[in-house]
Amino acid sequence: MELSIPEDQLTDINLGNLHWEPDQNCGASTNGTHYIFRTELYSCGTQVTFGSRYVTFLNKINILGIHLSGGVITRQGDVWITSKCKYERHEWVESTFLPIPGGLNFTEEGFGQLEVRLSMFPTRQYQSPYRANQYPIPLRMRQHIYMQLEVQGHGQKLSVLALNCKATMSPQPNDTLQYQLINDGCASDPTLQIYNINDNSKERFGFEAFRFIREVKTVYVHCEVMVCNAFDTGSRCAQGCVRRGKRATGEKADMKGRHMIYQGPIILDEGKEETVRLLSDQDTASGRHSATWAMLAAGGGLMALALVVMGAAIVLKRSRREEWAYQGLPNMAEDGE
Repeated sequence: MELSIPEDQLTDINLGNLHWEPDQNCGASTNGTHYIFRTELYSCGTQVTFGSRYVTFLNKINILGIHLSGGVITRQGDVWITSKCKYERHEWVESTFLPIPGGLNFTEEGFGQLEVRLSMFPTRQYQSPYRANQYPIPLRMRQHIYMQLEVQGHGQKLSVLALNCKATMSPQPNDTLQYQLINDGCASDPTLQIYNINDNSKERFGFEAFRFIREVKTVYVHCEVMVCNAFDTGSRCAQGCVRRGKRATGEKADMKGRHMIYQGPIILDEGKEETVRLLSDQDTASGRHSATWAMLAAGGGLMALALVVMGAAIVLKRSRREEWAYQGLPNMAEDGE
């Protein structure tokens, strides 16, 4: 947070008396034309408040040195200057299965700036994100994608939550064809997993790569982001996945101020697709050959069994012929005699 005051607007000023009001050690400097007051957002007694829409940082300057030090009384009022920075808590960030180099920087109403980064990592360890010069990154179907959402520049004093994430075929978040990945902090895609991490300023999740049924091979991911006070255990960020109707009453779900950013795109590597398809075809062909040999073997077994059955039938038939063969009737005349 920075505040500058023209020197010609303040007369009889002792520079040593210029400081942020809560902390006399946080003094001002001069560049020859202006008095400059600087402080980190969490230093020099800066007050932090979390509203439903904004995170507000507030500090004051009381210019007591405007009075001549030799006087006993004065009829001039003290000069109070309030410095306030406001940051939007609810933002949209986007990625195309890749990080946003430099992150997302957004300013609301000239009050301040936050930086949110959406990055993609090659492994579950989240050690090194993909670099900008590595894009577009080819992925194959069902290859796992590891993404990280992070609010930067505030240590772990701010927390972040991906409220809603969706995929589209273009950089436009309102594209007609959409696929929901995260809804109200909960996984919508069956392959999506949200990973635990001991850092409130980050959220990590992963899912399997896919493509839309149409011929377009690009996929863009858009995330609606919520920024909260990391020390507030009842904040929307701390609640994480909450089903509808169970959110804390102090939080609003319909906040404004959405900022869009995208980069990419990522593409499905046709070479990898062909390799996978070839291996699949080979497996299928191998399975067919195996099935053919199995059928031949089974057929041979059936033929052998049929021959055995036929042989048994012939023997049985012959034995029956021998048993039931035609025999001449006894001579009745001879019996009569």
